[in-house]
Amino acid sequence: MCSSDLTRILSAVERAAELAAGRRARRTRRDEARAILARLTPRETEVMSMVSRGLASKQIAGLLELSPRTVEIHRQHVMAKTGAGSVAELVRMVVRAELADPAQG
Repeated sequence: MCSSDLTRILSAVERAAELAAGRRARRTRRDEARAILARLTPRETEVMSMVSRGLASKQIAGLLELSPRTVEIHRQHVMAKTGAGSVAELVRMVVRAELADPAQG
């Protein structure tokens, strides 16, 4: 085996190791996001899902037959429990947890 073969093999092994490390890191971030979202009550999860799809509190209230104030309270709980500083950050967490497809609206 010549040195160029060994170099190609070594490069392939290094690329495979980098890919595996990337997959492990993504899996860890996914699992961390899922653990955070698992703290939510079923109702908070429902509201979080609708918020992450871009629905306004009034729309969510109408769909869930709740008062807008109740939806706002659920939203506050979701933001506090997840530590999300914004709806955009919450959406990133939902996507990272693989609970939503970022291409869907």
